[in-house]
Amino acid sequence: MSESVEEINKLLIDNYGMDISVNLPKFRIVWTTSQFEKRFEKYQVYTPGGIFLREEQGVFEVPKYANDMKDKWVLEKLMSTNGNPYLQQVAKFSFEPIWLFGAGNSSRQPIWRAVQLLVRNNLYGDPNRIIKSLSDLEREEREVEEKEKVKMKEMISDDTSGLGWALKHGSAVSINGLKKELKGN
Repeated sequence: MSESVEEINKLLIDNYGMDISVNLPKFRIVWTTSQFEKRFEKYQVYTPGGIFLREEQGVFEVPKYANDMKDKWVLEKLMSTNGNPYLQQVAKFSFEPIWLFGAGNSSRQPIWRAVQLLVRNNLYGDPNRIIKSLSDLEREEREVEEKEKVKMKEMISDDTSGLGWALKHGSAVSINGLKKELKGN
């Protein structure tokens, strides 16, 4: 049984919380056609017959989603408008889309498990990604260096390889050997 959008929105609040500074949920599911937002823009004003009257600049309430996104559920995230000149003049926070249900091959009806996966991916990245500690990363780097050293030693000691042959016949010089030679003088 799938959950209703109201139930999913309650689960979003229960699991991911509210932004207490504006008392709004951090995530929500809404119907695109019912969403409007205020934007600071220039608009051309026409008569009902289509004659251009003037251009106006200011804050206007407009449909949030374009016609090709009509009549779909969308998962939105509450975000700061800081840095967005079109929105920051109107509000400090705005809900921005994360996922449009019914786009591409996705289901038109949101289900909690899918919403939960989308939110977790948005918050933490790929849910299948293994998070490594600094010591894990350092150990992996040492292992890669050791493998490179072994491979290089094999290449140098192989008289049939290009580098091994060149070192044996004097057309290549080993830097370590050069350092030892310079230290000895």
